[in-house]
Amino acid sequence: MAHSGARAATHLIKQAEEASGADSALCWPDRFVHVVGWQWRPTHRSKPNDDRVPVVVSSRHVAFPGICKTEKGRLLVVYRDGLTHAGGQQLTDGRVMMAESLDGGQTWSKPWLIYDDPHLDDRNSALMCAADGRVVHVWNKYLQGQDFGVFLSVSDDEGRTWTAPVRIGDNRFLRTRSRPLEVRRSDGKTEWLIPMYDCLSEIKAAYLGIYDPQDGSAEVFAVTPVGQRNVSDEWALAQAADGRLVGLIRSNTDPFLFQIESFDGGRTWQSPRPTNIPSQSTPADLIALDDGRLLVTFSFRERRNERQAVSEDHGRDWQVASSIDVFDATLDGDRSYPAAVQIDSETVGTVLYETMPAPQGGTIWFARTKLADLERPTVAALRSQHASEEAVALFELPSEGRGRMALTAEYRFVGEFGPQPSGFELLLQDRQGGRLRCGYWMGGGLKDTNHVQISFSDGPDEEVLLRQNALGGLYNDGNDHRLSVVYEDGRVAFAIDGVIEAVVELPAKAAFQPCFGGISARRAAVAVYGLEGQQTKS
Repeated sequence: MAHSGARAATHLIKQAEEASGADSALCWPDRFVHVVGWQWRPTHRSKPNDDRVPVVVSSRHVAFPGICKTEKGRLLVVYRDGLTHAGGQQLTDGRVMMAESLDGGQTWSKPWLIYDDPHLDDRNSALMCAADGRVVHVWNKYLQGQDFGVFLSVSDDEGRTWTAPVRIGDNRFLRTRSRPLEVRRSDGKTEWLIPMYDCLSEIKAAYLGIYDPQDGSAEVFAVTPVGQRNVSDEWALAQAADGRLVGLIRSNTDPFLFQIESFDGGRTWQSPRPTNIPSQSTPADLIALDDGRLLVTFSFRERRNERQAVSEDHGRDWQVASSIDVFDATLDGDRSYPAAVQIDSETVGTVLYETMPAPQGGTIWFARTKLADLERPTVAALRSQHASEEAVALFELPSEGRGRMALTAEYRFVGEFGPQPSGFELLLQDRQGGRLRCGYWMGGGLKDTNHVQISFSDGPDEEVLLRQNALGGLYNDGNDHRLSVVYEDGRVAFAIDGVIEAVVELPAKAAFQPCFGGISARRAAVAVYGLEGQQTKS
């Protein structure tokens, strides 16, 4: 009997692996017998973007990159080179390095030092290429939990030499992260707008620095309510085609970005409003494309992967459901902080980092994405209508009776989330109300953010049979994935993308013979591109 059980488990595992790792299209059930919270909607598919090269690989902690395209077409990347995420343990910890590409990001030069205060940690660098050809560098200084303000320096020779740093504003608690924005006033004068923030002091808020490059004067003021923590962090700024200024603000308390707008060149700002752009505990990047659209680069669900979406109406709505992948997720390390630039009419280049403390070190990456992918065709998909508590769809399996039951679905999270955690599950159910759930769960920025769970209920109470970190990777990245569950004689095998996540047995007392299969989306908008159930011989 032991050998027979082992053989049966092996068959279950093999079938689950093959079903979840296959490339063939899935069929749909002829009809559903129970549907709540799902509807048919044309939806984009999504796959990982593999077009990337390293800008720099280092044994040190390399992070927080910025990028710009110069008047001569060179790409300049600036980044912090240090020992840990937040330095200051040594006087030399935290310096600003630069690298360049002359071929649109295909290859990169050896980096060179552009600034190093021997007594402070120089960090959070960003670049802007002004209309007159000058390159503007902004960053802030830090040391062992204390901030020392935001600074600006200018290069007239595309990054080879720099003017002496100028401090912007009197508040030493101010930090920066995103590139400045050059705007022209109605009187013809040019101003450089610098997104700044204070997230620690009693006057915490998002701030704007307005710098006059003609006389070197500057003014700094809050653009969000002072003291409100969830809108007082890193933010990105761009000018829409209709002239309005749009800002997107990181939140550490909410699973989405906040948006602010100004219609008078940045002097006054509307109150922050939540967007449908998912993100948490990391800043977004925002640029205006040559065709007038706004492009946001954001962490889809946590600091693990970045995606890009556009707004075609000056920031009123963001097409998150059609977003494209920028950089595939990884399991370990410190990463994110994207910065993007349009390379040509077809391509956007994005830098971000992925690193560990020295001496493990890490990489500044440069990823290329195609704007045409934002216009890719849609396909028919069954989509949960919103991030409700639970959306369920059930269908009758091909036949009842004893045998091996297999259920497979192809899905992706499209970008709308409710209260954490969020999940997508496969369901097997019998006529007596017994229900088996096998699913993938995520919690955004929470520690427990990437796990699988198998549970069984044979009445009002549900028993969790297994709960563990997902073994094969991260499946909360907005790309297509495939789940499979195979059940036979009280034993279930669960797989995602060809990787067996778990094999468990139901409670001994359970007399469970599934006759319905289905899907469940919990507190997340999910698109399902195929759902297939079949019975096979043991």
